Amino acid sequence: MFQIITAFELKLKLWQSQVKVNNFMYFPVLAEYNPKNNEEYASLILVLINEFETRFQDFRKNSQLLAIFATPFSVDITAVETKLQVECIELQSSDIQLKEKFNQSSLLDFYKLYLPKETYPVLHDYVLFMFSLFGSTYICEQLFSRMKNIKSK
Repeated sequence: MFQIITAFELKLKLWQSQVKVNNFMYFPVLAEYNPKNNEEYASLILVLINEFETRFQDFRKNSQLLAIFATPFSVDITAVETKLQVECIELQSSDIQLKEKFNQSSLLDFYKLYLPKETYPVLHDYVLFMFSLFGSTYICEQLFSRMKNIKSK
């Protein structure tokens, strides 16, 4: 989810720089209007950029924690919280089948079915904490993801 927000922030920055130089490719209705004061529109986009940065600053501060949760096999161990480092190394060094299960499963299923508390107690508790933060959002996202999969079949 955070990647979507980050991508949108990058798009806003792109659009702002384009509007400043009268490039309205992504704003065809505005292009038809042929605005004389493009700085006004660029400043409005800047307000949006600042608002996004303010509202999602906590996510940015905790982006490494989110990375451990979302991509445990590729996270940089040196950037991981000390208490999680050993278990992340063990997970990343595990057999290829576990990595395949991660790629083939939803996050919830992977952590529930393939990450035993006995083997990864600290990581397991961390994952429970992360799911508690995003429980309802994650369930909603999973529902839409499954609907999309069903629709594409």
